[in-house]
Amino acid sequence: VQKVGGLPLEEYFALTSRASLFIGNNSAPMNIACVCGVPGLIFNGPSPASWDPFWHGEKFRILRDPGLCCQPCDHLTGPVNRCLNHREPMACMNRWSVDTAHRIAMQLLALA
Repeated sequence: VQKVGGLPLEEYFALTSRASLFIGNNSAPMNIACVCGVPGLIFNGPSPASWDPFWHGEKFRILRDPGLCCQPCDHLTGPVNRCLNHREPMACMNRWSVDTAHRIAMQLLALA
């Protein structure tokens, strides 16, 4: 596992294109992994439950619970950048244990 950040965009593209697996959320780095065709394990988080990657979606496993009524978190008329699920805060992220994510990541690596 290599955590990266603060790289010039060209270097980040080069590094990502050589990765065996991307693990992250629906973000700019995830989109770069998509473009590069790198398989990924994505925590859907506050994105709409119907969201899917734009490119090479078959290479991605999205960890999401489409039954959460609070997704997406950010609404056009309401507060942004905070969890509105008062009954189960951060449910979209807390549904997935480290062990579960690790097991799925190892499965994805075996398919690569």
